[in-house]
Amino acid sequence: MTTQEFSAIINAAQNGDAKAFNAFFKTLSVECKKNLLNYVSTKAEAEEAFSETMYKFWKNFVIEGRPLPETNIKGYIFTMAKYYCINQQKKHKKVVHYDNHSIGEVVDKGKNHNKDSTFFKSEKDFFAEQKLEDKYQEALKKGIQKLRDGCRKIFEFMLKNHTDKPKDIWQPLGYKNVNTLRSVKSECQKALKLKVMVEMEKLMWMERDNSTKF
Repeated sequence: MTTQEFSAIINAAQNGDAKAFNAFFKTLSVECKKNLLNYVSTKAEAEEAFSETMYKFWKNFVIEGRPLPETNIKGYIFTMAKYYCINQQKKHKKVVHYDNHSIGEVVDKGKNHNKDSTFFKSEKDFFAEQKLEDKYQEALKKGIQKLRDGCRKIFEFMLKNHTDKPKDIWQPLGYKNVNTLRSVKSECQKALKLKVMVEMEKLMWMERDNSTKF
């Protein structure tokens, strides 16, 4: 699909009609996840890579309205997912922050930049990024509250106890074993990503509506 063809789908999603967008990604997911198995060991890892890529794409081009790349969109998305897989394999240890970042990297906001990078940003860019960060935090909190009870308890426990390690979670929450917790947590992460996407979009549209009133 060309950039011009996909622009119409993006515009529709920005105006509240995401049916074509969702249909496109549903069709693409089967082919993309199959190809990603060349870079990861399990279907679960391929699913994670595609979900993360889907979120980043939605955030960048639907929520933030960035210009679409002048290239084949399917190829662009697969390349994003492929490099996600490669980068994940390079990580020897995952560092998790709970104050201003995601819950165990449940939702990747694409902020793996150098710590000193804000020094080179203009004041306008700095406050714009902080504003987006505040919206993300609000969307994350709302997203967690809208999850089913089991999922909500998992993420609330993770926040309260500052851990995303299944071995620290399964017993206090009453799961049979650590593998059961891992399976449930994986499904809950997928649900949370979608909830946060929806809440972010609502917040962005509220801001746009308010700005037109003045």
